[in-house]
Amino acid sequence: MQTNTDLLNLLHANNGPFLTLLIKRPNDPASVSQAKLTFKNLLKTAATMMTKSFPNANWENYQSRFDEYQDNNDFWLSETGKTIALIGNEHQVFTYHSNREFEDQVSISHRPNILPIINDELEFNYLVLALNHDSFILYRGDQHHLLPINLPADAPDTLTKALGDEIDGKSVNVTARGHEPAFGAFHGHNEKSAEVQKDKVNYYQQVADYVLTNFAQYDQRKVILFGLPENQTIFKQVAKSSLIDEQLHIDLSPAKTDFYEVEKQVLDLMPRWFDGMLADLKQEYDRATSKQLMLDDPYNIVEPVMNHQVEQLIIQEESHVQGLLLDDGILITNTAEAKQNNLLNDLTIFTILRGGKVITLPADKMPTKSNMVALLRYAKDFV
Repeated sequence: MQTNTDLLNLLHANNGPFLTLLIKRPNDPASVSQAKLTFKNLLKTAATMMTKSFPNANWENYQSRFDEYQDNNDFWLSETGKTIALIGNEHQVFTYHSNREFEDQVSISHRPNILPIINDELEFNYLVLALNHDSFILYRGDQHHLLPINLPADAPDTLTKALGDEIDGKSVNVTARGHEPAFGAFHGHNEKSAEVQKDKVNYYQQVADYVLTNFAQYDQRKVILFGLPENQTIFKQVAKSSLIDEQLHIDLSPAKTDFYEVEKQVLDLMPRWFDGMLADLKQEYDRATSKQLMLDDPYNIVEPVMNHQVEQLIIQEESHVQGLLLDDGILITNTAEAKQNNLLNDLTIFTILRGGKVITLPADKMPTKSNMVALLRYAKDFV
């Protein structure tokens, strides 16, 4: 999990308690008023909760910090996503736009409540290679956005630029399917068709070498192919790279497709990416279980988390386990604050700060009936 700077700042924030508000993001100016009213009512609820759970906290300071967002229309309509999360103490407020949909809610905790936003930190960085027969466009993206890459002048982004005088099938006559001719669409002598096919193979070899060397190999970024199936087949044959994603691809011609359609087609693949990630996670769970590197009791997970042993936490959505984990690893369960605090959130924070990964899943996607699973890096006897 490559934790972004904002979340790292939040994880290192001290001076709790922390107030967390989750509010459905308004879709248009007409719905902003309802979001503001919800925000105001949640703050009233928070004031009552704060007085009960943290009587020594200065609520006026919290009210002042959060009130800054009440009448800020730009804030309510900015960014994207389905839910706005505001997490803060009496000194500062962090805001996030989550792509998950939550019910409007408020919570107060010893540490920042990051469980609702943790899945937005899951990283899937990839390249999209929009492949025509004689040109390509390259994009980079994650599970939420796609951006075109401005290639340098010497990039082999067209067949003519890449092959120059080495083009064999210069005078071939083609019949285009849309704007995108494919193999089998050529008219003329078989020899000329063979020359055109040779040009395509040579061109795709240059494209593969260029894209993989300059954009994919450094951080092992997957390449999603966007093109006619026959063109994808040839490209994969010449590329011979495991970085070409075998599961995610778009079998359409990009020749007539504008950027917004490309982005839509690519982002529509993200549920398949998530399903693939869950399948990999299940395999990791099975391996850990067979090697006795799996724990599913939250209280038994405390020590491994503090000792940097936990590689992966899997937490059931909306789960709550009473307990307060202090910075020195001491677990408290018998105080009023500990009884209302969610131990799972504390374990999440300490796992991330120690280089581990965390994901939350619905109950039907959990690999076990427990509401939490830890996969360990190495074994140790626990009492």
